[in-house]
Amino acid sequence: MKKALYLLVIFISLSCNKDDVNAPTLIDLGYEYYPNNEDYYRLYEVKDIIYNDFAQTIDTITYEVVEVFTNTFNDLEGRESRELHRYEKRNGTNWVLKDVWTSTKTQTRVEQVEENQRVVKLTFPVRAGNEWNGYAFADLPEEDFEVHSLKTDTVVNGISINEFIEVLNYEDENILERRIKKEKYGKTLGLIHLYLVDLDLQKDSGIIRNMWIKDTGFNFSF
Repeated sequence: MKKALYLLVIFISLSCNKDDVNAPTLIDLGYEYYPNNEDYYRLYEVKDIIYNDFAQTIDTITYEVVEVFTNTFNDLEGRESRELHRYEKRNGTNWVLKDVWTSTKTQTRVEQVEENQRVVKLTFPVRAGNEWNGYAFADLPEEDFEVHSLKTDTVVNGISINEFIEVLNYEDENILERRIKKEKYGKTLGLIHLYLVDLDLQKDSGIIRNMWIKDTGFNFSF
């Protein structure tokens, strides 16, 4: 009896080990870096440094921007998409709708229509070193976006972020101009930081923008 029980235990143990070996490995494709559920919002604080050659001034402007994923619809290819409503608020005034963009998230990429230009924001799976033409579907010159790094553990405006990536959109500098655009995406949060430089070095004009996430959730209260 004891021998039979011993053999049964061995059989069960081997069966479990076999199941473990054959069990599919779950691969993190990085979809959580771009949540776009309906009614999901992200609130940002923005600081613009504006160089005005004509007026010979350098102005610093701070304000808030909130992005809200709203109406769900199917695009011309039948893919589920969402409207992305962007509101702006300055100096204690009321929220003003500034843009209506669209967002389409597929199994392989994220497309976001900004100012009538379709930009590939991310590709899946998300990996450090990934490169793609961010303007593949836009009427713009080809631009190689790249996931520069994948980092862990940071805090932005009191929001704990376990994992985030930095995506370099472009970085060009010469005697005529300086152009930089970098975006950071936090897991389960989406875009957490935008850094933009667009300067005409000959005229000393242009803008430097920093946009940091301030709050996030569902059903934003205006």
